[in-house]
Formats: sequence, C-alpha cells, structure tokens
Amino acid sequence: MRFLITLIFLSLLYSCGPSGHMKVEALTGENFSSSPGLSPFSIADFDNTIFPIFKEKCSQCHTGAGLPNWLDYDTVITSLKKIEDRLFVKQDMPMIGKLSEKEKSTIKDWIAAGAPKDASGEAKKPELKIPKKVYKSHGEKLAVTNCFNCHGKAGLDAFYPLLNGQTSDYLKLQLQAFKDGVRVDNLAGLMNGVAKALTDKEIDQVVSYLTSADPCQWGKATDPIKGDIASGKAKSSMCMGCHSDGNGMGAPKIEGQKALYIFESLSNFKSGKRDSAFMKGVAGPLTDAEIKNLASYFSSQSKCK
Repeated sequence: MRFLITLIFLSLLYSCGPSGHMKVEALTGENFSSSPGLSPFSIADFDNTIFPIFKEKCSQCHTGAGLPNWLDYDTVITSLKKIEDRLFVKQDMPMIGKLSEKEKSTIKDWIAAGAPKDASGEAKKPELKIPKKVYKSHGEKLAVTNCFNCHGKAGLDAFYPLLNGQTSDYLKLQLQAFKDGVRVDNLAGLMNGVAKALTDKEIDQVVSYLTSADPCQWGKATDPIKGDIASGKAKSSMCMGCHSDGNGMGAPKIEGQKALYIFESLSNFKSGKRDSAFMKGVAGPLTDAEIKNLASYFSSQSKCK
C-alpha cells in the first residue's frame, strides 16, 4: 500500500510534456518550452554552448561601445527576439557571414527553446571569467573600446575602413566632423554617436595612437570587389596627387585600404550620398567598373600578409 501511494505521489509530481521532457515546475519554478525536442536553455547551456560562439564572433562589438553585452547571460535572455531579428531576419550584423551553419543552427535552437526562470522568476547571472585588458595608454584604450569593435579584426572583411597608420590630419578632421554633425555616417550609422562621446582631448589621444599603430595588426582584408587591378593601376594617377603617403592635404592614404570601403566611398561620392563637391567631381565621371578597378588596385597595394 505504501509503495502504491509513493507511485501515485511521484506520478503527480513528475509529468511528461509534449516534447517528452519531465516537468519539474513544482519544485524549481522553471518554465519548459513547448517546442518539440527542445528544453529551455540554462546558464550551463549558455556558458558551454553559446558563450564560446558569442565570445569568438560577437564580443568585438558586444562588450563595449555602448552595445549590449552578449557575454552577459542576463542581457542575452532579455534580448532574444532582438538577437533573432538581427541575426536571422534582417541579417544585418557585421559578423553574420562568419557564423558557420552549425553555429547558426545552434543559436536558432537555443533561442527557440526559451530561457528558464528560477523560483524567484529570474535567471541567475553566471560567473564568466573575462580577463581585464591592460592598456599602455589612454589612446589605446579608446581605440580598443571605441574603434576596433568595427575597425579591427572582427570587421576586417566588412566595409569599415582600416585606421591603423592613417594620417593624423585626416583622422582628426573626420572625427571632429562626425562629432559636429558635419559628416553623417551613412555606412554603419554609428560614427556620429561614437565621436560625440569623445572630448577634444580624447580625439587627440586616439588619433595619436591610431597613426602610430601597426597597419598590418589585423592582417590583410579580402577583396570581394574583384576589379581589374591592371586597369585600376592605369587610372590610379588621378588619385595620388592628394592621396599619396604624407600628402599633407588632410586626405587619407588609400594604398592598402580595403577594396570594399574604397568602392563604397567612391560610389557614395558619385551618387551624392556622401557630401563633397570636389570628390563628386572626381567620382562622378567614373563608371561602376572603373570604381571597382580602382578599389581593387589600391587594396592590392597592401603590404600585409
């Protein structure tokens, strides 16, 4: 009789949901997903499965520069729909192309499962060990936390320009223009906010660091434009009067710059999307093929491996 009562008690305490997972809400308060074959992700799931993906592919942007910290469990579980929308609906995250199909599938399943809650209705924050970076200067810290999220390794194959080794006159002029609203970031939509948060002294500090930084720190960017390099070289003299190294004119160095960025910039100057009467006069007569050729040629001049 005692054995029968125990069986009845256990059958009431544990019940199987549609996905075959044992429900233990009565004991733990966890809410299990109704998605077939999926149980809610736990802190352990995040720590062992999702955290490594986000750390490798997303942490360049999502641990600083005012963006949500995707290495923090509490932040992530309140942003599931936003993450799903950016990664899999709009697909406008810079690193989406770096995710393997297996990683995408893992993240999709993880989001679909939903987040469990403990008895208090909240998920506990895991202890994630993220080593603190030691900076040699305030300029380096500013560059790492404000610039390299996009202009570093993570954005190497995106349209963000390379900044290391760029001329100080150009960098300072552009940061000040973004800060004052004279130039509008029509590529990523981020630079006006980033520059506005910097003081004039900090602009000087980050510019000083970037101009002396190794141009090959991030390696060599790929060229998705695939223009004709020989044709670009034949037409390149039209650019070098202003854009040569050490030109002293406030114009950027473009030899070794990303092909994608040069292509986007010249195309925007040509269309008027980026405002410059002088550059519109230069880019306006160029065909799309000539813009591609110039972009590929100047990118090919990179000394990086």
